[in-house]
Amino acid sequence: MTIVLLIGLAGPGHALAVSDYRVIDLGVFPTGNQSWAYGLSENGKVAGLAEKIGTSGSIHAFPFRWDGAGANIYQYGAQDFRPAGINDAGTVAGRIGYSWQDGYGQVRSGPDGNVVAQISPFGQYQYWYWTCDSTDCHHNQYVAHYSPALNINNNGKVVGYATTGTGSEFAEDYHGYVWDPVSGIQDVTPGVNRGRVADINDRDIIAGTVGTATGDRAFVGSADNLLGTLPGGSYSRANALNDAGQVVGEANSGGFRLGFLWDGHNMVGLTPTDAFDSAAAHDINAAGLIVGNAWQAHEPWVTSAMLWENGVAHELKDLVVNGDWLVHAALRVNDQGWIAGWGAVDNGDQPTHALLLVPVPEPETWAMLLAGLGLIGLRLSRPNHRHAQTLNH
Repeated sequence: MTIVLLIGLAGPGHALAVSDYRVIDLGVFPTGNQSWAYGLSENGKVAGLAEKIGTSGSIHAFPFRWDGAGANIYQYGAQDFRPAGINDAGTVAGRIGYSWQDGYGQVRSGPDGNVVAQISPFGQYQYWYWTCDSTDCHHNQYVAHYSPALNINNNGKVVGYATTGTGSEFAEDYHGYVWDPVSGIQDVTPGVNRGRVADINDRDIIAGTVGTATGDRAFVGSADNLLGTLPGGSYSRANALNDAGQVVGEANSGGFRLGFLWDGHNMVGLTPTDAFDSAAAHDINAAGLIVGNAWQAHEPWVTSAMLWENGVAHELKDLVVNGDWLVHAALRVNDQGWIAGWGAVDNGDQPTHALLLVPVPEPETWAMLLAGLGLIGLRLSRPNHRHAQTLNH
């Protein structure tokens, strides 16, 4: 009976429970102390940022790529490139520039991170503002022109948001976009204020957020397909979706920020473990595993990575089997169940390292185990003919 149940759980539409994770420390550059992972592909490539300390003691963050077990992180592009997403081909999308004021979207590829494309915004707007010190006041000009890329799919399509030419000091304006090498940048949230596309799946379905008169609203597919809010909430913001079109993000309810799952019909709140009162969901895979962060509302800078499985929250640090790791953030989860983020060894004030968490046992191990159980079940179900012949003698 037990064997039959295990085999049944492995069938279509059922996700195998993963209770433990092994941490792979992606490390740092030789002259740095810290690193952070932001992008994760389906085949396990990682993109992020890592420190380099100059001879004068100055510290700067450089982009990195990590290509698999046994490899080291290596610099991927110019110092001012900020990765956000990576696909199976190793192409990385992000932004160039140190501030959102001039952060253009950029796509890099190849072993050295060569620039494939720079994504220009739809337009720019400017306004004047005052700053005052103890002796005088100054009239300053602000020019807003940015188009950061937020993710890239395996079809090479990039999503993000970009300024238009209609903003002002009272109403910042940007629209969500989809970019590809053939069509260039396309406005997919026309006619709305504060449009943003956060993710695009391999079916080219998008998810993002638009501003409305009553607050931000998550959407999926198109900007007019709004997902609503949690009960008593005033906003929702989409962060990711899987190939089935399930969307995760963050919304407010009961005075707190919570993660949410939109399952195609309803928006469901994702609460953190009892140690926290606030949360955000950052990614979801094909099996419905959701990752994100949790924190206390009065201390939002102290975060712990969360894993939601069937709506139940787990602190990722409690699932780690190799070492005492504090997993501070989980931003991506792929269909293998691998999770990218960052954390530190739980031993005083240790530096933050980019981390990859791999399920134990890994999916292929589960498949071999279940195949073995299936053979055992088949063997047990067959009559023992040789034993029967012996009895006949």
